[in-house]
Amino acid sequence: DDWDCSLAGECVGGKCVCDSWATGLDCSYLDFEPIDKDRLGYLHNVHTSWGGNAVMGSDGIWHMYVSEIICGKDDARSAKCGLAKWQTNSQVVHSVSSDVDGPYERREVVVEPEAHNPTLQVSPVDGSWNLYYISQHDGPIEVISSSDDGLSWSPPITVSRNQNPGPLMRADGTVTMFYRGDGANLPSPTCSSEYVGFQSCPSQIQQCSASDNKRAFDHTAEDPSVFVDSRGNYHMLMNALPYMCVPKESQGGHAWSRDGVRWSEPRVGAFDARLFFTDGSNILCERRERPQIILSLDPN
Repeated sequence: DDWDCSLAGECVGGKCVCDSWATGLDCSYLDFEPIDKDRLGYLHNVHTSWGGNAVMGSDGIWHMYVSEIICGKDDARSAKCGLAKWQTNSQVVHSVSSDVDGPYERREVVVEPEAHNPTLQVSPVDGSWNLYYISQHDGPIEVISSSDDGLSWSPPITVSRNQNPGPLMRADGTVTMFYRGDGANLPSPTCSSEYVGFQSCPSQIQQCSASDNKRAFDHTAEDPSVFVDSRGNYHMLMNALPYMCVPKESQGGHAWSRDGVRWSEPRVGAFDARLFFTDGSNILCERRERPQIILSLDPN
């Protein structure tokens, strides 16, 4: 059964034949290509950044929206201060590149502090750009929308009281909002009470239902990002070892589902914190969190 191949491959003759992005005996691990050091996505020489994803505009340019952490008020914005003040000094900035891998060039601030954990989603119904983020460190989730590829944006609308948005836009105009929740009574053993939940939203700019919150699985996790593969299966990437969970080297998680409602328990360690480069070198990062997806423009 393809479920035994993590829905990321097909069972052929009792063995899993993995899709191009997956690897392992059960296809539950991610198969990353090495990174070109000249194309490190978004890396600013002054401001610290966090997260972000990109879409291609009608201008043929890739547009990325990332969290940028500033040190203080205007007179301190030239200082690099790391991630320590992300809960109060995070803003969303727009950057552009001619290549999906980068390098990306900073353009302008889109949402002033406090705004963190942005994710940009394009509506399959009307093509609008919808930028979701949290407006405080623990939520709520707000969204601004653009009908002109980010040249202008609507006023913010609160769509969920939760945090760390992972919206999945559907062809009928509805949205399933995956999010991070806190305070769950998870089965033992567990290292955190954080969990991935999801709720239904009637559209990309309408408030999600507060009465149908569901937990995706029993393992602790946060920062969900969900996509649908070419066979119609659902996959979720996440931080599967949040908060006080250690070690962080193998915190990447992958879960799968046939309907986006009933999920597997996540494969912890589906990706780790080691980065491999095209020149043959590699580094082990302290952590690797907030995964986001950019799907290929090639349907194959």
